[in-house]
Amino acid sequence: MVLFNNIYIFDDSLLQMKTKTAEFEYDERGFLRVTFLENNETFDLEEALEHLKMCDIICNGKAMPVLIDASKSFHVPTIEAKKELANFDLKTAEVILVNSLPQRIIVNFYSKMVQHKKKPIPIKSFLKSKEEEAIKWLMSQSK
Repeated sequence: MVLFNNIYIFDDSLLQMKTKTAEFEYDERGFLRVTFLENNETFDLEEALEHLKMCDIICNGKAMPVLIDASKSFHVPTIEAKKELANFDLKTAEVILVNSLPQRIIVNFYSKMVQHKKKPIPIKSFLKSKEEEAIKWLMSQSK
């Protein structure tokens, strides 16, 4: 394994990338997985732009479904960060895994932002314990 500028390389192929708040990887089932780290780092516009850069690299400029695991996250993105993430065009559908009511409230606010963009996408939150159900829903939205 080699780490270079937060990019993990295994066997000459790009599998995983990391910022101070999340890990990014392509799942072989055909979606991008973003797992928020269990820390309380600042999630501002700069961090959101870093997230989008990682997604663009892993997706290779191709739109695909996105699964976000925020179940262990303490991050509350700034309004500017939420707006930037909501307007990202390389998502065909989005599912967000949560563990608590406060997380679900944040997701509901974010979902409204996504639905108000020019090209809205399907978005839904699930409890972390329902991850397989969430993946089925995500993949059904991408057909």
